[in-house]
Amino acid sequence: MLVKIAQLRLALCDLLKKQGIPEEEASCVVDSLIEADLRGVHEQGVMRIKQLLSGLQNGTIRPKKSVQVIKANECVYCVDANHSIGPSVACEVMDLIISKSKAVGVAVGSVINASHIGSLHYYVKRAVGHKCIAIGCTVSSPAVCLPGGRDRVFGTNPIAYAVPARSTPIIADFSTSMVSRGKVLGKLAAGENVPIDWIVNDAGKASVNPQDLLEGGSLLPFSKNYKASLISLLISVLAGPMIGGVNNFLVRGTRDMSKFPNKGDLFLVLHIPHFTDMRAFLNKMDELKKFVESVESSFHIPNTNSTKVYERNLMSGAIEIDKDIADMLNKGDMTYVQ
Repeated sequence: MLVKIAQLRLALCDLLKKQGIPEEEASCVVDSLIEADLRGVHEQGVMRIKQLLSGLQNGTIRPKKSVQVIKANECVYCVDANHSIGPSVACEVMDLIISKSKAVGVAVGSVINASHIGSLHYYVKRAVGHKCIAIGCTVSSPAVCLPGGRDRVFGTNPIAYAVPARSTPIIADFSTSMVSRGKVLGKLAAGENVPIDWIVNDAGKASVNPQDLLEGGSLLPFSKNYKASLISLLISVLAGPMIGGVNNFLVRGTRDMSKFPNKGDLFLVLHIPHFTDMRAFLNKMDELKKFVESVESSFHIPNTNSTKVYERNLMSGAIEIDKDIADMLNKGDMTYVQ
């Protein structure tokens, strides 16, 4: 159902504060969810609130931040979130390493043992207004098989990057699986089949039945050769053992909220003026974008279309959410969304 953004933000913040989450942290969580919906990435949007509430009710997610610094120097900041809510911890780390990069040129930040942080787009985008390029990656619980296999080895292990430009920044955010789990579950809820290259069943056979993913099946990597799995392997190292986290096949708590979250997130920020003249860089980004868009293809500079969706939704002042979420928010004395 279509709801007003202002009403939705109020309702979600109020709901989270009633769970004992401080206002600043609740606001960060809500902003990250609503922004995903505004961009049309609904599997990372407000629908995720049910997952967060489940973790809070199970006691596997802390309502208040309890962050421990593991490593810190002029260019590194690594923390253990101790099962705190992911978005507020990730924002704090990201903002700090942006500041560090301005001083030394390059900075890396990481978070382990935080809840799901949602779309990486939300975090890497924070860097572009500071003349920085940002890269982010995260691991999730096993869901993706290797080419020719059937067992779940890696998570969807998304990676994102953001590059400043004069108009719309270049921002890409994508998983190393063919699609996210959320898209498959969306097809299941809609009673639709999935394309043949999305999943395999528990026997390792290609399937169009989304139910097979819940019954021991796996997501497929985005390429039939080994390239997607090679990228996912690197992410599993960078956002796992390198930052004090666990190996990817031991990650828990990103979907099953009865488990404490133990996954990792890694962010890298490069301050462009430490490397080259900023004006010259922006000129070259203009040149690059124009050339790519001039070539006949189905490819578009990432963030171009989603920005149009974002601006259109923002101008309308409303976004689409599931009716069950609206009903959940309307419980009590006040009607927030209608």
